[in-house]
Amino acid sequence: MASWPISINNNTYTKAMFENGGYVTAFPALIGDIAAVGADVQIMRDAVSLAYNAMLSQTYQIVPITAATNLVQATHNNRLLLLTGAGAPALLAANIGNGFACVVENRRGVGATVSVSGIELRNARGHTKIAANGCAQLYVYLDGSTLCARLVGDTEA
Repeated sequence: MASWPISINNNTYTKAMFENGGYVTAFPALIGDIAAVGADVQIMRDAVSLAYNAMLSQTYQIVPITAATNLVQATHNNRLLLLTGAGAPALLAANIGNGFACVVENRRGVGATVSVSGIELRNARGHTKIAANGCAQLYVYLDGSTLCARLVGDTEA
């Protein structure tokens, strides 16, 4: 059972908001936030399904990454990036665009930070690293006028 306060979709609800008739306004807002989170979950499911189906339908070129590297559309798009040594990916808006995607396998014994510039990094848990010895996917898309990079898979804070 949940305890108070409850935080959903960056909004916080207190027990007092639902007492003395307050539920009349608080409950519709809460339902709206729950629906927004549900829509985000469905978007993520659809994106993962598309990525998975794309992975099954092609063979990826393997690109070794042994140092901090600014990813480039022509070199790293639709590739499997193998991180070793001090390898870590950096996403710069000037170098990549809408539709960029890659799979990253971190063969390092520590998490690999994904750095960004001009791009909003998004992860359902707020993670910014590819987990030690983990595998994740990065894909870039436009959300309105915001260029976003979604990090999914084996991630860590």
